[in-house]
Amino acid sequence: MLFSLVLVATSCTAISVSSPSGSRGASPSHSAPTTSPEVAADRLIIGARSRTDGWVVMADGFGVHVAGGGTLQNLDLETGQSSEVAHIGSWDYDFSRLGRYGEGSLWLASGHDLWDIAGSPQYVISQQYDLHRLGYLSGILQASPAAGGGTWVGATGDGRPGGLIAELDPDSGSIIRRFIVRGGPGAITEADGFIIVTTGSGILRLNPRTGRATTKHLGVFPQGIAATRDRVWWVGSGDVINCLLMPELTDCGTVEVPRASILSGDARRLWVLSQTGSRDPSIYLPDPSEPTTVTLVDGLTGDIIAGPVAIHHHTPASLTSFNGHAWVGFHDDEEVVRIDRTSTNGWARPGVTGSSGPSERTATRLPIGVGRNARASVDTCCDQPTALAMSLSICRLANDAKL
Repeated sequence: MLFSLVLVATSCTAISVSSPSGSRGASPSHSAPTTSPEVAADRLIIGARSRTDGWVVMADGFGVHVAGGGTLQNLDLETGQSSEVAHIGSWDYDFSRLGRYGEGSLWLASGHDLWDIAGSPQYVISQQYDLHRLGYLSGILQASPAAGGGTWVGATGDGRPGGLIAELDPDSGSIIRRFIVRGGPGAITEADGFIIVTTGSGILRLNPRTGRATTKHLGVFPQGIAATRDRVWWVGSGDVINCLLMPELTDCGTVEVPRASILSGDARRLWVLSQTGSRDPSIYLPDPSEPTTVTLVDGLTGDIIAGPVAIHHHTPASLTSFNGHAWVGFHDDEEVVRIDRTSTNGWARPGVTGSSGPSERTATRLPIGVGRNARASVDTCCDQPTALAMSLSICRLANDAKL
């Protein structure tokens, strides 16, 4: 795994968080774009577009991994150029989950099976695990050392009410421990050293050190979840994303984002994918006036940093983010679209990156309002394992610089 560290000395007392300004993080290589009150200074633009054989996406330092029916391919982070499609598995086209393993390796869960896949971008199956005894796999997480470092899967069905989450020994394939999840598990992530699982009744927080599990009852099954340091964001019904603060599992605010459906966390950045609207409330008829959009939110304050930017496809199905960029996988179109920021050095080049029209090159602000901000001060610095050895002040600056 890759970690970007900023080594600057300062104090690390609790500091107030102000709303992000338009000039924050502006590239020194070009002047900040001219703005009006309706347009954010830091904007989102459409980057590279890539034709693919799948739509399930996951980005890491080795590229963007794209899973299709028994296939994998790797997209170059900068150019979007695809590797040759590797036909190496038997997993399902529509029901696959990807998880980071580290050093170019990844996990792929589909049906009752879990694959350990190495060698990106050539891809080689290192091991396949038959987990029929658990049920149908709903999620996969390789936890960081801060969260115990274990391999966790969620599973449902197999004649059991609800479901379970289990820690797997990758060497032997045996189950180290398991926990019953009432309502069934969904996505799995981690935050502030805890394993976090969406369930049919809310969000479960598991302490991997003690085995103690606590559920925050929400009354709905969260449809999207992502972590930004000590905050967990989730999507239910309506046009808002919701924040929970770890370890207390207390509410820390909401942010209005119309049609929000899928979330992805990248350090303190929170990327929000909104589905295409429908012209008919009883049947899905794509509404061109409510296109698919991506919005970037500060995952600590709840402030809108940039966007939304419109993408004129009707079947967005997956979202991933890495190092200040996001990628959207589209099911029917079999295309992956990268989202860049105009203030980001390197890949984001306004007027040069791929775009199908001016409306996608600059993001006009839609009516999105910032809700109640989370806590007014930051008192947690580190969100990466290797950063724990640094002083808290250096860690804070390293994370703030990633915005």
